[in-house]
Amino acid sequence: MSYSTNFYLDKQISQRKIFETKTTSKSQYNKMMKRVANQPLQIFLYFRYSGRTIKIYTERKCTQKQWDFEKQKVNPNYFRAGASAFNEYLEKILNEVGRIYEENNNKSILTTKDHLKTIVYGLNGRSKSQIPLTFEDIFLAFIKNAEINKQPSTIKCYRTTFNHLKYFSKRYKGSLNFEKIDFDFESSLRKYFIDDAKLTNNTIAKNFKVLKTFLNYCSDRGHIKNLLFKKFVATEVPKEVYTLTLEELQKLYMHGFEDERLGRVRDVFCFSCFTGLRFSDVLALRRENIQNSQLRITTRKTQEDLSIPLNYFALEILKKYETFKKPLPVISSQKTNQYLKEIGRLLEFNDMVKMIKYRGAERIEEYYPKHVMLTFHIARKTFITSSLVLGMNDRVVREFSGHKKEESFRRYVKFADEYKRRSMSDAWNKDTLFVN
Repeated sequence: MSYSTNFYLDKQISQRKIFETKTTSKSQYNKMMKRVANQPLQIFLYFRYSGRTIKIYTERKCTQKQWDFEKQKVNPNYFRAGASAFNEYLEKILNEVGRIYEENNNKSILTTKDHLKTIVYGLNGRSKSQIPLTFEDIFLAFIKNAEINKQPSTIKCYRTTFNHLKYFSKRYKGSLNFEKIDFDFESSLRKYFIDDAKLTNNTIAKNFKVLKTFLNYCSDRGHIKNLLFKKFVATEVPKEVYTLTLEELQKLYMHGFEDERLGRVRDVFCFSCFTGLRFSDVLALRRENIQNSQLRITTRKTQEDLSIPLNYFALEILKKYETFKKPLPVISSQKTNQYLKEIGRLLEFNDMVKMIKYRGAERIEEYYPKHVMLTFHIARKTFITSSLVLGMNDRVVREFSGHKKEESFRRYVKFADEYKRRSMSDAWNKDTLFVN
């Protein structure tokens, strides 16, 4: 990972301002040049890496006239007393910064302002003892460590929780530290999520799960002794199940799109409707995963080995792209979901979908046309419910879908049972049968 180091004079006057003043006011220019020649300015080190900038005072000063901006050293022609020792000191700071950064990077530790301060302290004869890492430092190290074996979507959740914690500490004007992780902290954080961040209960639960994962990480490394966080409640309420009906799936699969981009997105979406694959698994799909009309993959999310027989419709889609390098023409998830909504509008998937959310004790019930809610994840839901409706054994469907939790899978079984009940009621209706 690359980094950069630069020295800057604090409150220096830019060359542009000097030039402009010279042409507009002689008195102001003379005053400015007197300051350039005589006023000592603090020299700061700017250390940049991974989008972060750390600024520390080097405990050295010089005038702007004495400073060589190009070489970032004092100029011996103007700094006549001890220029060599002065520049050697600055060079040592640069070398030590590079060494500390490389050591920390190898240990997956984030280099902080305190680390750099210890360098300056040490070079000036003060204690070099290790300054304790802050809550923020450790959380960033936790994220960096997770990047090795976690999916990008998981890392995104970690960063979101981290940002919420920073906003929370500013909002309630308190620093984040491990000694304050107690039930009062949990209550205040939950209040922030509801009142300030306007999050729903399920989103709040996800943030608390990330926090508990992080605190377990800290406990394993001795950063936190208080284990009250293990009792923090983080329960998600199952969401409403909404899918494409068999009729809608058939309409989508058979539609002839004039726009090639929509046709390709439809094919990738329908392939998931016929196999139950998540977007991450479709994106990672290689021809080596397809053998004798069988799909063999290790899922990205759960690292579970799956073997899924490819039905006629899935094979037909694959045949369409047999000359392509990859089995399917997958584009980004953002564009895919954008085009799916366009497809839903075009095919008039306008049935209203009910969404129930909770924010604290408040129940929020909203309705949207199905095309508004059409995202790639609906394909996986459609595969599960359609398979159950068509009579596939629920144990077999669960093996194909890779669901580990029984309660997560049972809601699809209930949805399919309700669908079949409504179908029976609609077919055997006294208002349409046996009418004289």
